[in-house]
Amino acid sequence: MPFYLDAIRWVSDPGTAPLSMYRHPDMVFDLRNLPDQSAPAILGKRVLCFTPGAVPIGPEVVPIGDASASLTLARRAALKTVFALGENIVAGTVGELIPELLVLLADPTGLARWKPVAVGRDLVLRFSVGGVTYQKRCAVTDPEWRQTLAVERLAYGRWRGDVLAGRMPAGQHLKALGALALKYGVPYTDFLGGQPDEGVLVPSTVIKCNFNDSNGELSAHANDDGGSGHLQGTWAWTELGGDLDVVSNALQFTATQATARADADLSSGDHYSQAAQTGGGGTAGPLFRKDSTATLTYYAVRVASDEWLTTKVSAGTFTGIGTDTTGLTLVAGDVLKGEASGTTISRYRNGSLQNSVTDSAIGSNLRCGIWSNNTNRVMDSFEAGDLAAGLSIPVAMHQYRRQRSG
Repeated sequence: MPFYLDAIRWVSDPGTAPLSMYRHPDMVFDLRNLPDQSAPAILGKRVLCFTPGAVPIGPEVVPIGDASASLTLARRAALKTVFALGENIVAGTVGELIPELLVLLADPTGLARWKPVAVGRDLVLRFSVGGVTYQKRCAVTDPEWRQTLAVERLAYGRWRGDVLAGRMPAGQHLKALGALALKYGVPYTDFLGGQPDEGVLVPSTVIKCNFNDSNGELSAHANDDGGSGHLQGTWAWTELGGDLDVVSNALQFTATQATARADADLSSGDHYSQAAQTGGGGTAGPLFRKDSTATLTYYAVRVASDEWLTTKVSAGTFTGIGTDTTGLTLVAGDVLKGEASGTTISRYRNGSLQNSVTDSAIGSNLRCGIWSNNTNRVMDSFEAGDLAAGLSIPVAMHQYRRQRSG
């Protein structure tokens, strides 16, 4: 069951017409940099693919081989040229090449190359591509952790900048900093990256909206429908495109290509976003890992009748990731859920996992929302929240305070 490289395709998608998106039926990891992911219809950019059958023949196809296959010196040199690497590839097998490529040779900024697959909770690197799972418990001195740490330091700098610019409430960056410390089990000061030490706050956030209000524009709905831990108090929705209204105590999309951002920050980029489909047709779903700007960058669950797909949206450009679920008809009351945990992006229907995929493009944004590409879709019971941290909050915070005072 071999791995191979091939150029991603720009296709018209019937479920999101008139939109098009990047797709490849065998893609298991997107090897494009962020600028290429954000621009539509760029051809010739290769992604990592996996097939249970024979590798297809094509002008952009580069066979790599089974996980157990050896890599000769000439093969490593050829792959170095394909990826325009400055570094030499040291892996001796394809199985060793995959983590080297996806983690060690990645770019934490995402500007020159793909962003690295992240080390997860308690410093365990674990990810799956092509049906093969890679796992390693890392030390703080390991290069895999240094890659993840570089990504998280950039994220903390953005969060702090958003707070200073008034795009997030005061203290929000310290809640997110606390979430990082809890997740990885290391002192929060490791993530400052030259930023001043302003302490840390306990993270734990859930937001909810049941749209129980008089009919009118969604942006006029002052939400206070439960939840806990967010710093915005009564928070609002921002319509980033199209038109969304509160109608009969539910959310109705009244224009195509409509996107709504819930303007209450969660405490972590590891979170879920969900909503119930209660009527109408077309394509819609929850979105997650959205930031506080108007730029359309996020992950989303895309459901159109009987086809379910996870997508990432980079500056408004769609890419389908993971595996479709087809032939399962969406019915009124279905709860659609998207979840991000490190670089694992998952899709659920009524609490049951449909698909998980490894993707590293969007890692640290703290807001969620809902999107649709069709009018008349009706949704309700929106909820978003942080995933559970690895350590208990009181124990972890005691450890970090003790380390600071020592």
